[in-house]
Amino acid sequence: MILAAAVCPHPPGLPPQVGLGLPELEPTRIAAADAVAALLESDPSRVVVIGPDEHPVDADESAAGSFAGFGVDLVVGGPGVRLPAAYAVGAWLLDEAGWDGPRRYTSATPNPGDRDVLLVLADADTAVGVSAPTHGDPRAAALESVITTALADADATTLAALDPETAREWQGTGVAPLRLLGELVTDETAKGASVTARLRSDETPFGVRYWVASWSLTR
Repeated sequence: MILAAAVCPHPPGLPPQVGLGLPELEPTRIAAADAVAALLESDPSRVVVIGPDEHPVDADESAAGSFAGFGVDLVVGGPGVRLPAAYAVGAWLLDEAGWDGPRRYTSATPNPGDRDVLLVLADADTAVGVSAPTHGDPRAAALESVITTALADADATTLAALDPETAREWQGTGVAPLRLLGELVTDETAKGASVTARLRSDETPFGVRYWVASWSLTR
């Protein structure tokens, strides 16, 4: 049973210790902290961190994230196996929120738990904005608009219909975890759940769009 979900971006500069805090990320940083705090208010038994699927990930709360690759001696999470960078951001968000309960880091559909909440790590594509790493693809701009509306409207069906393979052509790695969110919540609504959404932040620092959203499920 899923109680709630939070969508947050995963730029490595989100922790203020990295890149001297990157003030351009401050609105996103604050919104992400608020979203995770709201996520934990639902009294979950486990937090499932869903992220990009470039490399398969399946780990529990013993896994660790490190920002050493970005020049900062910051280790988050547990003492075990090292997580990819995106998941390290997720581990940092949970540490900052004070969550010390069970975690599952995964790039695939998780086994359902009794009272799960989802922390979905999803950057937008990198093909919009002249300062983005890649830019100028009209398909990317159109997709961003669709996703923004779906996150604001709790439209799980639209997210479940996203095409991750096409999005990879313009580095849209956030589409896969967003699609998984859509599939999981669609399954919950089929069982009678209703979803309330709040789009907390929609920022474009560095030309890349970062969403922060909260979804709450009730029965």
